[in-house]
Order: sequence, then C-alpha cells, then structure tokens
Amino acid sequence: MECVLITIYTFLNCPSFILDSFHQWTFILTFKHRYPYIL
Repeated sequence: MECVLITIYTFLNCPSFILDSFHQWTFILTFKHRYPYIL
C-alpha cells in the first residue's frame, strides 16, 4: 500500500516539464497521423 501511495504522490508532484514534453509528443504523433505528407 505504501508503494501505491508513493507512486500517486510522485505522479501528483510530477515536474511540469515532463507533462509538457508528454503533451508535445502526443501532439506531434497526432499531427503526424493526420497530416503525414507535411512531416
């Protein structure tokens, strides 16, 4: 149970740059999927 709490705690305190890069990556993949001829 402690391990789960630690994981949740770490996730909640996740640095914003990790989330930002994740969103960027998702956006790039989505964009590539929709407009493959551009990239």
